[in-house]
Amino acid sequence: MKPTPTVLQRMAAGDETASQDCLNTYAGVIRGMASSWFKQPQDVEDLFQDTFIELWRCSHRFDPNVASEVSFVKMVTRRQMINRLRRNGRHTNVPLLEGMDFPNERELSMEQNLDVGRISRMLKAFRPEQRKVLSLFFKLGMSHGEISAATCIALGTVKSYIRRGVQTMQGRVELKKTLSA
Repeated sequence: MKPTPTVLQRMAAGDETASQDCLNTYAGVIRGMASSWFKQPQDVEDLFQDTFIELWRCSHRFDPNVASEVSFVKMVTRRQMINRLRRNGRHTNVPLLEGMDFPNERELSMEQNLDVGRISRMLKAFRPEQRKVLSLFFKLGMSHGEISAATCIALGTVKSYIRRGVQTMQGRVELKKTLSA
């Protein structure tokens, strides 16, 4: 028995009712995320529309074997938020990201293939500003430049935070391996 296609799979297949179903299913998720970064109602609405257009355009890239549909929608929304900030030349205080729903290990790139729970625990040891940078890098997969633009932290500082953070985390992993051997 073949599984029922998801909303995004139906959109990719050209199902005319899928767009409305996508709106009904994910409007709250997208508006909630947008409201956390943008305070002006027009910015929230613009991001909402941009995100649905992008979901329609990229629905063919959704793979349920890699990520859940809601994780894919959140990823597209995050990218749209970052793009909107960059386009507008505005910056915002990016939340520390605690309590957000992040991708599971299979959804991370090979370079960042670490246990998300372990990353979250390790990040608690860092100062808030460095923790924010490392969270954006590991959990959202943002580039150095994107992190700098989103946080208003100098690019060189972002690179240093990430380099030192990765070295510290690698040292902790190696120490744990040594102690358990």
